[in-house]
Amino acid sequence: MVTFTHYYNVHNEGFKQKLGMLGMLASMAFTTPLISKSADTLFNQLSRHEGYSKKMYLDSKGIPTIGIGFNLNDANNRRILSKLGITDKQIKTGLSDQQVKTLFDYSMKQAKSDALKFLPDLYSHPVNVQNAIIDMSFNLGLNRLNKFVQFKKSLQNKDYKKASADMLDSLWAKQVGKRATYLANLVRSS
Repeated sequence: MVTFTHYYNVHNEGFKQKLGMLGMLASMAFTTPLISKSADTLFNQLSRHEGYSKKMYLDSKGIPTIGIGFNLNDANNRRILSKLGITDKQIKTGLSDQQVKTLFDYSMKQAKSDALKFLPDLYSHPVNVQNAIIDMSFNLGLNRLNKFVQFKKSLQNKDYKKASADMLDSLWAKQVGKRATYLANLVRSS
């Protein structure tokens, strides 16, 4: 008796052999997501918190910004723009969605690096906690995130209820309002 699983495996293997590496990659595409759920969640979460603009705007502190919180005054960010061939004219007239996503990817790489410096065992914590810390890192940068000493201690003890309270007991929470409440709820729910 030929079962579906047997039929699928035999024909799938034949397909892979006929097409070689391309066949294997094609068959994996149906079972392997290209973007992790966490990355997609962070993109959507940060788009809500930072805003999404194809043209330059001034953020809440008057800093020229574009895309998803991409600080145009930052010297490293100016180098990234130059490397990507993004001109001042494009910044004023508007970037493509792909350019905004590329800038976001650079910012996210830095935010994750800073989050890991802040909390080296970041990935041993629940995904909601990871996302909250990366969001804070994206917003604050490492120097300001390092000022959350009690928050860090609570995280190291995996006391998420206390960590959530620590987040809300800060000047940052007063400044960002709903964002802080949302992120504190992510941590508390873990």
